[in-house]
Amino acid sequence: MLAVALEKEVEGDLFLADAGQGVPFRPGTFDAAISISAVQWLCNAESSEETPAGRLSRFFNGLYASLRRGGRAVCQFYPKNEEQKRMVSSAAVRAGFGAGLLEDDPGTKSAKTYLVLTVGGGELDGDITGVVKGMEGVDVMDGRRRARDKAKRGEERKGSKAWIIRKKEQMEKKGKVVKASSKYTGRKRKITF
Repeated sequence: MLAVALEKEVEGDLFLADAGQGVPFRPGTFDAAISISAVQWLCNAESSEETPAGRLSRFFNGLYASLRRGGRAVCQFYPKNEEQKRMVSSAAVRAGFGAGLLEDDPGTKSAKTYLVLTVGGGELDGDITGVVKGMEGVDVMDGRRRARDKAKRGEERKGSKAWIIRKKEQMEKKGKVVKASSKYTGRKRKITF
């Protein structure tokens, strides 16, 4: 990416750095920061001298220092498990951020996790309520509860007959050849030996 930027002669300064070694900017430089799909890589240690906790701590401490009072940051990431979510969010809180997790499409393959951060001194002072404008309708319930609610509302479940028929219709619209539906479509098969 740096080579392409140099080729295209982009305006501004370019530098190569490891976020796990800290954020190399003067204190109070930025009003806001955005990170997309980067934070999860700080949970990996490349050598025996480094730990994921140390890399996360250096990153969030540097980020906290580089943001002005009242500043905000959003880090979108893909955690492997709940432990990584806790590790990332607790590192941010230890650095001094007001923090909260926002999950979009939890329990699905396309699930995205957003760590929403605030730097003290603003009107929020650690409370992230209202930080993300326009996201009031976003559902932050866990995947199991969402699946139960869908079932209660009568929405189709993956693998059900209605779901299979809808998928077949989608494939037909794309010009694919699909098997005809019958009374056996979506029926569970008995295992016989």
